[in-house]
Amino acid sequence: MGKKSVVVEIMEKRLSPHGFQYVSYNNLIWTFSRGVEGVNQFITIQKSQWENSYALNLYVYGVGLPIYRTKELTNDPEYNCDFLSFNNEQEQREVLNKLLDVAEKYGIDKLNELPNEKKS
Repeated sequence: MGKKSVVVEIMEKRLSPHGFQYVSYNNLIWTFSRGVEGVNQFITIQKSQWENSYALNLYVYGVGLPIYRTKELTNDPEYNCDFLSFNNEQEQREVLNKLLDVAEKYGIDKLNELPNEKKS
């Protein structure tokens, strides 16, 4: 199974219960989004161009706020890097699930706060 299909398969399984749908793959980035109260929210997995590693990005379109990455969502030293590396498909799946654990535990709530921060 190719990397794109593994990424989409796992992201879809983990994010669709939260209303996110697959949007696109472009320049080593897989994008899922959902609309909440008229605001488009995005969760992406970005592959490094230099090695087998992924990073998690979360952002809200059009609010002028930064993109949040794993190390900015949690103070856990285990996530104190932008990219998590893998060497085979099993590790690839583990890395994707680890990043999506962060998205579910910290990221989705943060996405819901972003439009409110802009209004303040």
